[in-house]
Amino acid sequence: MVSRHVLAPVKPPAKKLTQQEFQESMQRLYDRPVQQAKKRRDQYDADVSAQTQKMHRGPEGLGELSDRESKMIHSLYTNSCKKKEMGLENLRQKYEYPLPKTKVQSGAQQEETLDRLYGQSVERKRLMLRDAERRMYGVPAAQKTLSGEEVKSSLSRLCGDSMQRRQEVIRKVEEEYSFQPPTGKRMTADELKAATIRLSTRTD
Repeated sequence: MVSRHVLAPVKPPAKKLTQQEFQESMQRLYDRPVQQAKKRRDQYDADVSAQTQKMHRGPEGLGELSDRESKMIHSLYTNSCKKKEMGLENLRQKYEYPLPKTKVQSGAQQEETLDRLYGQSVERKRLMLRDAERRMYGVPAAQKTLSGEEVKSSLSRLCGDSMQRRQEVIRKVEEEYSFQPPTGKRMTADELKAATIRLSTRTD
């Protein structure tokens, strides 16, 4: 069996550029975009010239612009650009919302902010509930703490009033439902004689 050994590619040694070669390389890197931009500009000028020839049948149709005409065209173009820029700036100042400067908070500051916001939310909810209860039930009367003598006097008064009401109820029940013997009346001699006559007359 023949074994095959794969040889790793050997990296060629890096070539060290001299100072002149390095400068020439940098010059080529710089000249390349410049040359490309010049080529595009030349092509643009050629296209504009060709379009002008089609519109005016040759460059002689345009004629040469005088200094006054050149200044007028430049002034119109410059003023138009300035006016447009001023209009954009006015619109930007009128409708652009300035972004607030944000401050990065640390972890402790964030925790403190969250605790403060939560406490404010709880306090606001408590005040809303208190206002709702006052609107529905009215303002509660202030509670008064009684002293020892006031508590004793209040209890004595309550007990006395309770006993008095109980005795009054018992008395009314006895008067209404208990047996009351008839009360005798002593008659005078004239009343007795008149009663005897009435009885004898009724018997006859």
